[in-house]
Amino acid sequence: MRIVYFAHVNGGTQSGVFHKIAGQVDRWRADGRSVRVCVATRDDVGPWQARLGDSLISRYAGPASRLRTMTELVHATCTFAPDVIYLRWDLFYPPMLAFPRSATLVVEVNSDDLREYALGSPIRSFYDRTRSIILGRARGLVFVTSELSNGLSFNRFHGIRKVIHEWY
Repeated sequence: MRIVYFAHVNGGTQSGVFHKIAGQVDRWRADGRSVRVCVATRDDVGPWQARLGDSLISRYAGPASRLRTMTELVHATCTFAPDVIYLRWDLFYPPMLAFPRSATLVVEVNSDDLREYALGSPIRSFYDRTRSIILGRARGLVFVTSELSNGLSFNRFHGIRKVIHEWY
């Protein structure tokens, strides 16, 4: 099985997010899966590359270069011809429309983006509604809490749901 772990992450290799990604990739590889990590970041890519092996870690500087980076990462995803695309949810980027439909799309949800973006820029909050383009296509939705899984922000999406961690 060929898996692409696709994410937009900032915070460096000391962040919990980095360690979560690296741990998941290690588990998949230990199970015999072929895994490629595709990450867009503002961070130094060297430590990412050194830890994650077969990966494409692309650094961007601002909004325009972030979109170019996402385009590059989606192209790399298609070239890898994955069976599964595991997408750490961030924001919809138009290049994601080119994700191969032959791959099973699984989306990891770590926050209630609708509520978060509603607290900030009205333009970003409005744009975030485009999330349904990808979330509606997902065959699986992975949540970090039951609260998110059962929340109104995600109830219209019908992929198979799994909660991977409960916070107590």
